[in-house]
Amino acid sequence: SAVMELFLRIPFQRRTLAGPPLVALWRDLRDAGRFLTREQPGLLRVLALVAMLNLFLSALLVVGLPYLVKISLGLSSLHYSFAEAALSLGSIVGGLLSGLVLRGADIRRAWRFLLGTSLLLLPMALALALGIPSLSAYGVILVSVLLGMACAMLFTVSAQTNRALLVNISHYPDGNGWENIHADNDARLMHSLLAACGYQETGITTLTDAQATKRGIIRALQNLCNSTQAGDHVHLHFSCHGQQMMDDNGDEEDGLDEALIPYDALFWYEPGEYEGENHLRDDELGEWMRRLRRKAEAEGHVTVVLDACHSGTGNRLPEADDYVRGTGYIFAPDDYVPTAGKHQELSLHLKQEAGLAPTVVFSACLADEINFEYFDTRQSRYYGLLTYAFCEAAREAKNTLLNVDRFTLLLKQKMQALTANKKKRKQTPYMECTNPQDSFRLGLKP
Repeated sequence: SAVMELFLRIPFQRRTLAGPPLVALWRDLRDAGRFLTREQPGLLRVLALVAMLNLFLSALLVVGLPYLVKISLGLSSLHYSFAEAALSLGSIVGGLLSGLVLRGADIRRAWRFLLGTSLLLLPMALALALGIPSLSAYGVILVSVLLGMACAMLFTVSAQTNRALLVNISHYPDGNGWENIHADNDARLMHSLLAACGYQETGITTLTDAQATKRGIIRALQNLCNSTQAGDHVHLHFSCHGQQMMDDNGDEEDGLDEALIPYDALFWYEPGEYEGENHLRDDELGEWMRRLRRKAEAEGHVTVVLDACHSGTGNRLPEADDYVRGTGYIFAPDDYVPTAGKHQELSLHLKQEAGLAPTVVFSACLADEINFEYFDTRQSRYYGLLTYAFCEAAREAKNTLLNVDRFTLLLKQKMQALTANKKKRKQTPYMECTNPQDSFRLGLKP
């Protein structure tokens, strides 16, 4: 049980080199050791505690329980079978309760369930020591075993949590200048992928169309930040339009901020009426990412996917029967001339920092490229090209151990394959991360 706990959550890359089984086993153990000691020391400590707990419970309940029931209490095999059933029932109860009571749990609170498991052993000892009637002692043992196994299960699954925020805007209000896209299809793909990666429905927040106003997105980010705990894996996904706009704090090299377009953001700059208040600037999103990294701490992980673009037309191309996300129109006064910012030290470029969660951000294309939607002929549906390729790459990499650099290469290959028959549409995903050698992890497995 202890050995299995150490490897259940760690996917290994399939080896192509032939060799003796012992050599392959040593290589896998070495890779697992590096992953745990260098990248996830917090996870290593939790797994060690889980392993010790399982060893203890195995010795006490699997070996000691039949002795207690049949020898110490002198009861029948039928009574022992009920005690065995209590073990299984306790595990089931603990699994069911985990979805209800662990929404805010984290590594630092998991000790409560371990303490509960230990304290529930005391009634068993007292029942035997006080010499109460056998059937009464048996009842105490039965209840203690059931509750103890439930607490043990809660402890095992309480260490880390997957959390996600999906923002999908397909239908913008009439008159605000933005064409409709197919972000709702992206949401279906991402839900399916996240479920396969261990995300529970209660851990996924989805904002669609009118829910995804600037205020709604900020509120959702605040709630996500409030609930995130040390060791959590956090995923942010935006499928919407994007736009460049006038830099407001001098931190950009080109004098332009990049912005995501919430539901209530307008296309045109209108002096005195609308000057970008509802645009979600990259500076704002970067600050929320930093807060999430601080809450998740070094044991956690933050992944961000931006299936939007800040170039293109922002409209459907009828001659090609295609849809484009983003616009080349710069949101700024007519006389605005972009110049290099004087305070570029304020820019929130990702960098590795002690105590902050590793982070990777994927964007749909480079600054001089257009973000086309992808049409899946099998389903007769449009999807964001980045979202579609990301889901395919993540599913393929789910059972292998890839670093961020290698996953990005796989993602690029997927996007190239999907657009192979459209040579004039070069679209290259852009990646920024804290460390390209970190393992790519979308979430903890269930």
